[in-house]
Amino acid sequence: MATLALWLACLPLATTLPPAAWPGATLSPSPNDMAALLFHYSFLPRSVVALAAGAVLGLAGAILQQVLQNPLVSPATLGVSAGAQLALALALLLAPDPSCPPG
Repeated sequence: MATLALWLACLPLATTLPPAAWPGATLSPSPNDMAALLFHYSFLPRSVVALAAGAVLGLAGAILQQVLQNPLVSPATLGVSAGAQLALALALLLAPDPSCPPG
């Protein structure tokens, strides 16, 4: 399943930068090649963060199931998701971005 997801994520990139150029663009992109620069500074960081966030969320779910000793438990059944949404809404209302002017 992870291989399929990785393959689907790389499909749009293959139209921009040929797969043979990926190793060079990963390590040291040419300053004159815009596609290599986009690969190095845009696609790679977003992909790494997305994979790391997914892995951490999966680990958190597995730990939650082990601690509660219930294989059917999820953040939605415990109310964790609703509490997180409430905290996010309160943070957005009570502590807005100071760089944005009101109105």
